[in-house]
Amino acid sequence: VVENLHAEYNLGRCYENGIGVEQDYDEAVKWYDKAMKHGNFKAREALERLGKVPPSTIHVKIQKGGTWEIL
Repeated sequence: VVENLHAEYNLGRCYENGIGVEQDYDEAVKWYDKAMKHGNFKAREALERLGKVPPSTIHVKIQKGGTWEIL
């Protein structure tokens, strides 16, 4: 699953920027949305940048050892 959310995010980037494919914002949003739903925070940021979701109100607690949890 982790590989999928990274692949979904990368497909979104490709479509947003026209990397190897014709630039298509609707297709970028589709892939970013899938990645966000699988937990990719960068995809959430991309959707915020494109104005497709409101700014994040997610609060994250960083714990010792680099682990984190959503509050």
